[in-house]
Parts: sequence; structure tokens; C-alpha cells
Amino acid sequence: MLDERQLAQAAERAYARGRFLWALRVAAVIVPLVAFSLYFAPNPWVNLGAGCLLVTASAALRFRGMGLQSAVELGLMGGAAAYLVPMVTVASGSGCCSVACWSHCLAACSAGGLVAGGIIGLRGMRNQTTSLSFIGGAAIVAGLCGSLGCAPFGLIGTAAMAAGIALTSTLAVAAGQRLMA
Repeated sequence: MLDERQLAQAAERAYARGRFLWALRVAAVIVPLVAFSLYFAPNPWVNLGAGCLLVTASAALRFRGMGLQSAVELGLMGGAAAYLVPMVTVASGSGCCSVACWSHCLAACSAGGLVAGGIIGLRGMRNQTTSLSFIGGAAIVAGLCGSLGCAPFGLIGTAAMAAGIALTSTLAVAAGQRLMA
């Protein structure tokens, strides 16, 4: 027979286990993104590592709660732009194998990052109660998602995408706070 304390502990463990399993559902969205990115990846281990980090960060934010589960959704939405723009560039025939082509690839990664940051920043502007942890969580998820698309272009491509996310999300949030003041 369980006493009251043991029953409370069992209920707490069951709640945490259920919340953890709910948080891991985000992997159903991320795993196909990682699998598709492996097709374009010259070094699949980089994409697999980024995918593992993306699942971990997304699940942790969803598990944490406090509105951060919405940051995961927003980050994946913004990150989809940063993910797809370089992929479309490669698929369109700009294989980016030569030095002359790298400028197109870096521009694609930068543009994807700018769009992702804009999506995150505009959402932050729209909601007056948005916290910096929400924006930061969304930016981390978007950056990890976008890195799956920019990884074939090396660290420079991923850095260009991350800089785009940081720049536009910061500018949009600052503009939104200025307009509301």
C-alpha cells in the first residue's frame, strides 16, 4: 500500500514522463528535415549532429513550457525559410562546387537567415508580452534548423545564416518596442 508521499512522487514521475514524451513529438517534424538534408550534405555527420541538437533543444524548450513551446513552433517556421532557401539554390542547378558559385550560396544562406529572423522578429513585435527567452529560443531553433540547409556551404554559410537571424530578429523586436513605447 502506498502512503500519501509515495503516491505524490509516483504521480509526479508519471506527469514528468508524459510531458517528456509530449515534448519529443517534435522529432516527428525534425527527422524528415534531417533526412532530406543528408541528400545534399557533403559531410552527413555535421547534419546529423545539428539534427540531434535541434531535437534536443526543441524537446527541452517544449518540456520547459512557460510559453517556450510556441517558440519552438515559431523557430521551426522561421528555420524552414533558412533551411529551404539554400536547398532551392542547390536544387536549381547552382551546385556551389566552384569558387565562383560561393557568392550565390552565401547570399542564399544570408537571405534565408534574414527571412527567418524577420519572421521571429515580426512575431515578437506583434505580441507585447513576448520575452527575450521566447525570442532567443525561437532564434536558436531557427538557427539549428537553418544550419541543416547551410551546412553544405561550411561554417561560413552557417555563420551568414545565423548573422541574418540575429540581425533581423533584433531589429524587428527593437522597432516593435520603440513603436509601443
